Amino acid sequence: MRSKARGRARIWGAATAVVGATAMLRAHHMAGAVSGGGTVPDAAVVRFLGGRQLLQGTAVLIRPGPPLMIGALAVEVLHATSMVTAAVIWPG
Repeated sequence: MRSKARGRARIWGAATAVVGATAMLRAHHMAGAVSGGGTVPDAAVVRFLGGRQLLQGTAVLIRPGPPLMIGALAVEVLHATSMVTAAVIWPG
């Protein structure tokens, strides 16, 4: 991986880790912020997802190679797909 791409991957990893840590430490605040005025997600769910982001972001920050980046992208796609599916099944 070129050093410029590696640097960008590390920036993405750091940003992801910060968002994850914030979600874990400020779960109630984050839950209210993402609810859009609707039903507020349970803080435990927000902490769990924040932990996943913290772990994933830290891994990318430490080792920003192609296999890990592809794996991280796959996890994000699966998460987005599951959230869209959940929103369709349980719109409330």
